Amino acid sequence: MKKWLKSLQAKYLLLILLAVLALPISFPIVSMVVYLPATLLEDPNEPYGNFSTFESRWNKEADALNGAEDEQVSARLYELHEEFPDAAMFWVNGQGETMETVNYEASLPEQWSSLYTVQFMKKNYDNDPFTVVSFIGGSKEQGFMVVQLDREFIGPRLHN
Repeated sequence: MKKWLKSLQAKYLLLILLAVLALPISFPIVSMVVYLPATLLEDPNEPYGNFSTFESRWNKEADALNGAEDEQVSARLYELHEEFPDAAMFWVNGQGETMETVNYEASLPEQWSSLYTVQFMKKNYDNDPFTVVSFIGGSKEQGFMVVQLDREFIGPRLHN
């Protein structure tokens, strides 16, 4: 038995065993080495945050406009534009009419059809600029508001 422990075969088996045991330990360590610097470099004070915080903020803003008059929605868009100067915004009322555009340079129809809405959504889904569409007040009867922002202004998607 003592002779076998000193053999080359035993040493190699010990080496393989240590490698197999070290593998599960190394994955979390490597993950932290890669993940933590990115989270530390993320600036929470920047106005846009990351993808999920920006999207949830826009959804909350849209929900907060529940029952608002047209002028209130338009005024809120201009207030949001002061907070997010690089973002393009517009809103469409419940009848499908484009009501207000802020810093939006592409052309939009005066009256939205279901075909154009689907086309707009397909064109802007998971694309640059990052686009968030939210129903005003959480219901389609009041219309929807859209924000678009170049992905360079939003940090890496680290949080879901």
